[in-house]
Amino acid sequence: MFVIGKYQKCAIVFVFASLCLVLGCNQDALKSVGEPIKTLRESNDAELEEFLEQLYGAAVAEPGSAVMRARLAMGYDANGYMKEAIKTYEQAFVLDPTDARWPYLQALGEAKLGDIESAIETMSIALQVDSTYLPGILAQGFWLLDVGLYESACELFQSIEKLPHREDVAVAKLTGEALCRGELGHSSELAQINEQLEPYRSHSYVQFVLDRFQRDAGTMRDPSGIETVEAPNPLIWSDPTAGQVVEYTRGLSNESLLAEKLIESGRVEDAVALAESLHERYPHSVQAIQLLNAAYIALGKEREAIELLTLATREFPQDHTLLFNLGLRLEEAGLLDEAVRYYRTTLELRPEFLQAYDSLSRIFEISKQTRASIEILEESLQHRSADASTYYRIGVSYATLGDWVSASKNLATAVELVPEDAEANARLALTLGMLGKRDEAYDAINRARALDPDNPKVLQSVELLIENRVLVVDTSTQ
Repeated sequence: MFVIGKYQKCAIVFVFASLCLVLGCNQDALKSVGEPIKTLRESNDAELEEFLEQLYGAAVAEPGSAVMRARLAMGYDANGYMKEAIKTYEQAFVLDPTDARWPYLQALGEAKLGDIESAIETMSIALQVDSTYLPGILAQGFWLLDVGLYESACELFQSIEKLPHREDVAVAKLTGEALCRGELGHSSELAQINEQLEPYRSHSYVQFVLDRFQRDAGTMRDPSGIETVEAPNPLIWSDPTAGQVVEYTRGLSNESLLAEKLIESGRVEDAVALAESLHERYPHSVQAIQLLNAAYIALGKEREAIELLTLATREFPQDHTLLFNLGLRLEEAGLLDEAVRYYRTTLELRPEFLQAYDSLSRIFEISKQTRASIEILEESLQHRSADASTYYRIGVSYATLGDWVSASKNLATAVELVPEDAEANARLALTLGMLGKRDEAYDAINRARALDPDNPKVLQSVELLIENRVLVVDTSTQ
């Protein structure tokens, strides 16, 4: 049993529930559980509201059915009504205290709301009913780590005696053990676990854990290398019970969010199937069209995406996002003239849509239309806040045309906006050199070398300035 301290009361609840089952206390349970919970929040989605009303009606029609009560809970859970879901899962378990799924899903819901202590208590009940469900053990273990109960976490992870065949579960078990052993200072056990984890270092969270304890042990060759700007991706593992909840997702907004998560997790074919279903049910929704477009792109269905967006722009000729996305797809397919047409139409509708300016300038640069690229970037400056990268691109383009005055003017603006940009300083030095302003060019290239001496563009600029005798190499000491 993995219940400790204040969580002992969970065992008492379970024992009572078990006795009630043996003695036939269903009528008492029905009295204590109360009526099904009905949400009072409006969703602004007729399909979702109808679906939840059907689940609620079924629970009312069969008030003693734990399954009907649980289905209502999953409907609330899948569509963001988490407080109602938690209470309804609790009701389902009172009606059937032999089914571990309901306290399990209740615990996950409590964790989603940030109530980790309640989640631990509720998961303890679920594990009393089914102590073999690995996703429950893993979730409980990481929650115990969150609240600093490292001994209990280690005990729980160790209860998974054999390393599971599924890689996702095995990695989670080993990572959990590494964390609790590391926190407890169990260096020998930690070393053994870390050795088993090494093959999975490609996962950012595993790498974070391994590097953390290697740093603490003073064995890292480059301790500065472990600092990360972004938090590592969390560990995930297969969870059939939680997967059942997904099937209760309804409504355009909720199902769109689900499809996006499917794309992010690599389940692209499932995302396409869901997005196509949404488009079929909501044929006049731009949101559904954009989602299906994203799913097609993730699956590599460029032709289908172009066909979808072409039809959509005919139905919604004033929607600039559809026009722009069609431009992107056409550009990706190499149909640059068509892409330019849609980008320009986008700007006619929405002159402040900066992505369209950047996309147009990119095509013009690729097709060597330097003057057109400059014009579109200069036009974009009317709608941008001061942007150093745009001035830099304009300056480089003018230099390509040999217009050194315009080039130096724009590059000087870029340097003024971002003085620490080594490449902008180096490019400015070249243009000043071409204008015969040796002292200013010398100052600019020295700034660039001080900022980033090994930058290839800085080194190239130095060589060009030497070739043009703006810089003189001192050979007297050689």
